[in-house]
Amino acid sequence: MKLTAKDFRASGLPVEYVEKLMELLKHEDNENFIQGVALASSLGIAPNDILDGLGFSMEMVTIPAGTFEYQEQAEVKVPAFLLGRFQVTEDQWSALMPFWKGADLMKNSGLPVAAVSWLDVKRFIDRLNTILVGDSGWVYDLPHEVEWEYAAKAGQNFEYSGSNDPNEVAWYSENSKNRRHPVGKKKPNAFGLFDMSGNVSEWCCNIYYSKVEKTVKNFKRRKALRDAIPPIIRRVVRGGSYRSLPWQMSITSRKRGVPMNRVSFNGFRLIARKIEAA
Repeated sequence: MKLTAKDFRASGLPVEYVEKLMELLKHEDNENFIQGVALASSLGIAPNDILDGLGFSMEMVTIPAGTFEYQEQAEVKVPAFLLGRFQVTEDQWSALMPFWKGADLMKNSGLPVAAVSWLDVKRFIDRLNTILVGDSGWVYDLPHEVEWEYAAKAGQNFEYSGSNDPNEVAWYSENSKNRRHPVGKKKPNAFGLFDMSGNVSEWCCNIYYSKVEKTVKNFKRRKALRDAIPPIIRRVVRGGSYRSLPWQMSITSRKRGVPMNRVSFNGFRLIARKIEAA
């Protein structure tokens, strides 16, 4: 069952139910949104159909478990996970955040969403997990930077994700004309991931540590620490952007950002982990 008025009416649901459901699911207030999800569930609407009705879909890639050298200094074992093939786009953002300023202009752009803070992204992810909780067996999040670097390397030893030539894989300062570009137009890496270097920089879930050993320890304890970190602590940003110089897009290059700040070239990519491993 889809969440369009036409499909709802064809199914025999009263018009007032249709209108109320759509109003709740598109509401900015989180409590109203949760009520909308509960109402949809009570009407027998599957979580994926809620997402279809909101116009949200996403292609995820299976990243196999493995071991790699994080920052070329520490060997880390990484469990399998799913990662977005593309950076989250304006279309996807506006589907779950229709109240966002300028949301109507985002539809069908194909551009990676940008100027969203870490806290904005957390809100987006919370809405997605509210719809899917207990149904898919997966929980969505931002990747930890260890997971991000593992996926960016994809078992290879390039300077950038998928190549030693930034022009093959990235939109950056020398070819972007100082603007974002639609996702997926450059060469992917060996895992089939696009724009891991350049286009927009990508928020990660973890706080920024200068020492490798602290970051690795944080990765191993990420489940316990996720909700214990004050929101003012700076988070990691990876990948470089359309404004970056080549060295800033190196797979091992790291930056930090204030979680409340909306920076014009910061976006994100989603990870999904098995619930028991999240």
